[in-house]
Amino acid sequence: MNTWADMLRVQKQLQTEAAKEMYDTIVIDTGDLAYDACERHVCGIHGVDKIGDIPYGAGYAQAGNEFDRVLQKLAKFGYGVVIISHSDDKTIKDETGEEYQRIQPTLPRTARKVINRFCDIIGYSRIVKTTNEDGTEEEKTYLYMRATVRFEAGSRFKYTPRFIEFTYDNLVNAIADAVDQQAQEDSSSVTDQKSTRYEDTPKDFEDVRGRFVNITTQLMEQDPENQKVIQKIIETHIGKGRKVSELDEKNADIIDVINEELSTLLSQ
Repeated sequence: MNTWADMLRVQKQLQTEAAKEMYDTIVIDTGDLAYDACERHVCGIHGVDKIGDIPYGAGYAQAGNEFDRVLQKLAKFGYGVVIISHSDDKTIKDETGEEYQRIQPTLPRTARKVINRFCDIIGYSRIVKTTNEDGTEEEKTYLYMRATVRFEAGSRFKYTPRFIEFTYDNLVNAIADAVDQQAQEDSSSVTDQKSTRYEDTPKDFEDVRGRFVNITTQLMEQDPENQKVIQKIIETHIGKGRKVSELDEKNADIIDVINEELSTLLSQ
């Protein structure tokens, strides 16, 4: 996916029952690139080149809210969501002003805040050299699931192990064991039942704007009360109080996404 509009289209497809029958887990690789696309989307709406150019820091809040909104929807659709990021060695100051090195995701600060509160597990994966009983050395990949001074990690599950050899089965078993131990401690029961490729083709601005006018005209002819629904959909994508007429060629993709959402109302 190359744009945030692509992300919104796929998100809408994933809402369908057909998609839910095909997929259980959505992997976002990388979260960094997804958030960059989200920032460009917000910049395009405001007609600026950098998120910091939006006055009073409002751009960062809008990008964070939009990023969070889409991630939350994926989870609410019933999918497991995996977000991948790279790692970076950062110089951090503690409360006394002393500096130390800490490994943390390369995600921008706003994206990290969103993802940290969204995820059940933040794992740091690395290759470690181990020595076997016969003295030979072997490289294994470990997933660290508890934070240390040296790196960022964490889990919502109280009894998650500090680290595991990183395989799918080991991860599943580690979570299951942690849940079982917590259930035993709380004298509670546990259930495993659920609670509930795109081409980068530029959109023709005049075409998508004309479709918007046509769709909204039909909706208003059907029922003048549709105005409230139309406005809500528009504000979800471009911000409260803003109008599609304020957008230009750079926003053709997002107008197309709005059109797709409005079109579903015509078939109801």
